Amino acid sequence: MKNIFKLFLLSIIITSCEDKIKLNLPAGESQLAVEARIVSYEYADFIDPNTGYAPASVKLSMTNGYDQGTNPKITDALVTMFDITDLRVDDVNSSINATLNTALFDTLKTLAGNKLNHKGDGIYESNTMQGKVNHVYALTIEHGGNTYYSVDTLKRVPKLDSIAVENRDKPLYGRAPGYFIELLAKDLVGKGDYYRIKTYKNGLLFNRPEDINLAFDGGFSPTSNNDGTKFVFPIANLAVNPRTNVTDKASNGDKSSFIAGDFARVEIWSLSLPSIFFYNQLKNELTNEGLFARPPANLPCNIINANANGPKAVGWFSASAVSGKDLIIK
Repeated sequence: MKNIFKLFLLSIIITSCEDKIKLNLPAGESQLAVEARIVSYEYADFIDPNTGYAPASVKLSMTNGYDQGTNPKITDALVTMFDITDLRVDDVNSSINATLNTALFDTLKTLAGNKLNHKGDGIYESNTMQGKVNHVYALTIEHGGNTYYSVDTLKRVPKLDSIAVENRDKPLYGRAPGYFIELLAKDLVGKGDYYRIKTYKNGLLFNRPEDINLAFDGGFSPTSNNDGTKFVFPIANLAVNPRTNVTDKASNGDKSSFIAGDFARVEIWSLSLPSIFFYNQLKNELTNEGLFARPPANLPCNIINANANGPKAVGWFSASAVSGKDLIIK
C-alpha cells in the first residue's frame, strides 16, 4: 500500500511541473527562400500526360517568423535559366559549398536567358525549356535590388523497367495488409550516380521526412558496393510503400496500404553530388529527434547573392533527369 501511495504522490509532483511556457523569440531577418529545378523527362511512361511537371520551375517566397503564418510569396521577380554547358563550369559543382566567381556571373549577365513566367502564388515556370543530360544549368533571380544565382548539372537516370504489385493478406514489416508495389530498375554502370525516388498514391506524394528515399548508385551510401546492380530491397520495396496504416495529415496523403483501384506512380530523379548531400542532410535534420538527437544544423544553400555583402538566401536549385511509370492497382 505504501508503494502505491508513493507512486500516486510522484505522479502528482511530475504532472504539477508541466507548465506551458511561451517563448518570445525575435522573428529574425527575412530572407529569400528558393525552391528551383529543371528536369528532363528521359523515361517518363505516364498514363496521363497532363500530370507531369513544367520542365523549369521556381517557387519564391520570403522567410517568416515561426509563429507569423505562411511565408509571403514573391510575385515581381525576374527569373531566368541558362544552359551554360559550353562554359565548362563542372568544377563549380564539385563542392556542396561552391561559391561562384564574379567572372561567371558577368558571363551569365550577357547571355539571353529563358525567362520564366509567373503563374501565381510565387511560382515561375517555363514549358519550353527542356533539360538535357550532362548539361550545366544556371538560375538567376533579380529581386529587391539584388541578383541571386546558382548552378547545377543534370545527371543521367536509369529506366524504370516496371512496377511489380503484390497483394498481402497479413501485415508485413509493420505495414497494413493490402497491395504493395516494388520498383524494378537497375543502377547505371559506373560509380557516382545518385537518385531520389518518389512515390505517389492517387496523385499525392509520400512526403513525410522518412519518405525521402535516396540512393547512392543502387545502395544506401557512397561506400556501398552497389554500382550497376538492382536497387536494394529497402529502397525498391520498403521505402516506396506506405509506412503506417493511418492517415497522416502532415504527409499530405493517405498512408494506408494500396487498395484495388488506387492510382500509383513511382519516379526516379537523378541528382548531382551536391544535391544528394542536400537531401540527405534535409532528411537527417527533419528526422533528428529522440534521446540521442544531434544538435540541429543549418542546411546548405546553393543560391548565391552576386553582392557578397547583400542579404543571403536560403533554398536549393537542382537539375534532374526523370524516369517513371504509373499504374492502376488491380
